[in-house]
Amino acid sequence: MKKIFLMLFITVLLSSCSSRYDESMKNAKEAMLQKQYEEAINQLEVALIEKPTDKFAKALMENAKEKLLEQELNDSINEFLITTNEIYKQVIKFGEAFDVDIISVGTATDALPKVIELKNSVESLHDSWANNDKFSTTYNNLFSAINSLKSSYESIAENIVDENLDNANEGESRSERLKKLRNSNDSRTRAMFSFHEYELYIESYKRDIIKLEKMLVK
Repeated sequence: MKKIFLMLFITVLLSSCSSRYDESMKNAKEAMLQKQYEEAINQLEVALIEKPTDKFAKALMENAKEKLLEQELNDSINEFLITTNEIYKQVIKFGEAFDVDIISVGTATDALPKVIELKNSVESLHDSWANNDKFSTTYNNLFSAINSLKSSYESIAENIVDENLDNANEGESRSERLKKLRNSNDSRTRAMFSFHEYELYIESYKRDIIKLEKMLVK
């Protein structure tokens, strides 16, 4: 009689385990179809408790974890793109409006508060992106671009003229001339160098964005 009860108990236990396994696997598959990968992983953990060596559950778990990582990467890239896109458009707008040879002091002075506000907007994103391994370089390129653009407008607004720049010394080498230009306090000369840095940083930012968009999993 004891043997019969034992066999019945084992049969019920196995049936219960099988039932939990089947239900968890069903739920996991449904979650995968709905792209609810965290829920799929939770269900598969239950299934693997019931059948730790089940190859199908293990394979599905591996796939669910891989899909979850892809989903998290997509979400973070999309968040970065959405957060920075409008700011980038404004940076480009002020970059295109700047011509070191013809921009007036008045125009630069009027635009400067808006450029500073834009720079502050980029700076406000620092904590979110500056130290993120995937986005730090891209963010820093955008920040450096707007910072250089701000310096360009500031230089013009200061309206300092260095008349000595036009007086080239006889025998002055190109490198000496360049050094003289870099050390000059002349507004348009400083603006020229700052704007060149802006162009380098904004082009690097554009290349970074293209790389991020290619990383998106369709």
